[in-house]
Amino acid sequence: CPICLQLLTHTLTAMECLHRFCSECVNSSLRIGKKECPVCRSSCATRRSLRPDGMFDELIVTMYGDLDVYEES
Repeated sequence: CPICLQLLTHTLTAMECLHRFCSECVNSSLRIGKKECPVCRSSCATRRSLRPDGMFDELIVTMYGDLDVYEES
């Protein structure tokens, strides 16, 4: 995740620019900061412009397996 610099969990994709973030990270970023993509500053007016990306979550689990091991270190 470009916000927390960890593996993506519960991935959300910004539909304007297709950047991916952890759902918790991007939701707090939009709530606290400006209503824009944290990477490219394109407009993300509401959380409705974010879409879940289940296929990307499956890809992460396939590549890394149990994510709890990576979160502990």
